Amino acid sequence: MKGFSIKDEVRRLKDEVFFLRLDAAVRVEGEEDKPFWEAAFKTAVPQHKIRIFAESNYPTVGSTGKSNVLEFRSFADNELLLCVDADYDYLLQSKAFLSTPYIFHTYAFSIENFFCNPAALWAIYLAAGGKADEAFDFEGFMKEYSRIIHPLFLLSVVSEKENDGVFGLKKCGSAVCPPFDWMAEMPVEDWLEKVRQRIAAQVSEIQPKLKNLNSETWEKQLSDLGATPENTCWFVRGHNWMAFMEQFVALSVFRSSQSTEERKNRISEGELALFTETVEKVKALLRSHSHYADGSFFEKILGDIRGTLNAP
Repeated sequence: MKGFSIKDEVRRLKDEVFFLRLDAAVRVEGEEDKPFWEAAFKTAVPQHKIRIFAESNYPTVGSTGKSNVLEFRSFADNELLLCVDADYDYLLQSKAFLSTPYIFHTYAFSIENFFCNPAALWAIYLAAGGKADEAFDFEGFMKEYSRIIHPLFLLSVVSEKENDGVFGLKKCGSAVCPPFDWMAEMPVEDWLEKVRQRIAAQVSEIQPKLKNLNSETWEKQLSDLGATPENTCWFVRGHNWMAFMEQFVALSVFRSSQSTEERKNRISEGELALFTETVEKVKALLRSHSHYADGSFFEKILGDIRGTLNAP
């Protein structure tokens, strides 16, 4: 909308607050983010009357995204609240990102990481047809996988901080997820070993290229912020991790109906259609559940909302 400024958009949102008798207007990155933040505010401050907006008339009609939301940061107050994915900004302690208490963020990389928490994966596994007596330890798997990928993740955080282009968050997001062929043709423990070897090789290649790498210092900084070797999965790029989990959970469902010997075999051409159907079912479930409220990071978000809005 030509000539429509950010101040005009702020005025529009403040008018919504006044005329609808709201406590606050809340801006989020996109329509798909609304349920997550609605749940957060409803849980943290049920007495507050809020309305969540994903659309914007600034800079263009229908624009969304983190960068657009953060353009409102100088206008944020108790009537105009902003909610965004943390990405790496929290771990890097970005000043612009942390400039006001009226910006709420996910701590984990993104909302997609919340969708993939262990409790959710187990519920989706069952809903998609996985056998309960073939219980898979998703929590244990995520901890083990986190420990495997953590050294590479650490390097990506350092590279992102230095903005050196060596190995930033996008490269890390795709590098930590295994090729589907590995998962389809061998048992979990075997392809985990292949992932371990590949990560070690990438670390050996990338590490010498980073000029300001002090691993102990960075490990402590990340740990102080809640990112540890056991929960790295929460801090890798959410879209990549979610795509990986869609295939992994679907494969777990598919394998649960097979014998021990059959699980050692690659998925055949004849089985592929059934497996693809299972993946689509898992995708739909993964994007529609509400188990993201489980876990300490959601509790941190609730604490931030209560603290800023002076709620008990």
